[in-house]
Amino acid sequence: MGVKVEVLFYKPQREIASRLRDHIDRSVSVSMVSGFATPSGIDQISHPLMANPAKLESLVVGAGTFRAFEAIDGLLDAGVAPNRLFVHLGMSRATGGVKNPFARYRPMLHSKIYLLDMGEGKASAFVGSHNLTGFAMQGLNGEASILLEGDADDEAFVALRRHVTISAAEATQYNRALKMAYAWWTAEFIDAPRDSEARNTIIVMAAVDAGEAPTTKEVIYFELPQELGIESLRAEVHVYIFDTLPPSPFDALNNLQSARNCLRCSTLGIDRDRGNLEVRADWYIDDRKRAMLRRTRPPFRPNAQSGMQQVRVRVEAAIAPDFEYLFETERMAWMPVLDQANRLDPLADEGPGRQKREGRQPEAGPWFPVRGLEPRAPEEVSSKALALLQASPSSGSFIVISPRRRSKGRRS
Repeated sequence: MGVKVEVLFYKPQREIASRLRDHIDRSVSVSMVSGFATPSGIDQISHPLMANPAKLESLVVGAGTFRAFEAIDGLLDAGVAPNRLFVHLGMSRATGGVKNPFARYRPMLHSKIYLLDMGEGKASAFVGSHNLTGFAMQGLNGEASILLEGDADDEAFVALRRHVTISAAEATQYNRALKMAYAWWTAEFIDAPRDSEARNTIIVMAAVDAGEAPTTKEVIYFELPQELGIESLRAEVHVYIFDTLPPSPFDALNNLQSARNCLRCSTLGIDRDRGNLEVRADWYIDDRKRAMLRRTRPPFRPNAQSGMQQVRVRVEAAIAPDFEYLFETERMAWMPVLDQANRLDPLADEGPGRQKREGRQPEAGPWFPVRGLEPRAPEEVSSKALALLQASPSSGSFIVISPRRRSKGRRS
């Protein structure tokens, strides 16, 4: 039979999602490589994958936003194996600069391939300009692609499988805890607008003793590291109460929807240097790394630890658990981990004239694949960022401070 080629479509603005969904539904497995992804794009083709998560052989995304990674989280939650989801971080190189030590404009993965094993020795592939975005999938962009159908052992499908395999091998396995880093890396490249707000939020994740829970107007007492310098009574506090404390702060943050109670609180008082020997409170937490809410017995005289500040908050109302909390400041920078064993040399015709037309400064030297992202060394970040690290989930504390957050209710 060979391979049948169909051009999609004669009109640039045509939706492709329904045909791709149909092929995924009838396929044995699917592998996808996309330069960009958004939740609405993933949503357009996710139904057959949610029904049978094992069908997804691999998904490699070249760039994304927090919302795109939220959609990838949905695939994980549906049962897609973690080792099948990848973020391709492109290539970079050192510049020798202080402010921007690595190249901001750099090569990236820009492929759009949807490769399907249709069973019985047959295969299909959508190849062209359609990224895994809502605009592309729904026909709002002007796009052009082709559909290949035929024998799975045809050289065209062999080449496409190699492209997908190499793309995944060059990428890093997706990690929920690094969403901020991935989005920062993307924004540095495309200068994308931030899709989160700078809002300090104290998040308390705790289990309740004896099955009770704080009610409106009741007061909760806990402590935070003094070096954080939290003095404003306007600090926003969200309290999530679980029947059983999750194994780690990251597990709790990833499962806020399962919290029995979600409460918004106002700050009543913050005292440094253990100044309050006796306080009025209805509930208390005495161990940030084993957060249990317990009823106080008057008079309540907390034994504040050295280097801690005392915090009292009052329960105001219930809230919906629709926030995603971020634990790096907007200024927090990451350093790419370069694969020095592989290199890509610039094209021979990449001369100063072309670089000038594209608005870039002449650059010389090879590019290297980015295998991962790491926070800059401690001496390169601010003291505030280091203090926040002490109240982040990675510290093991269930009482944490998020300098940025975003609402999951806003989709793109």
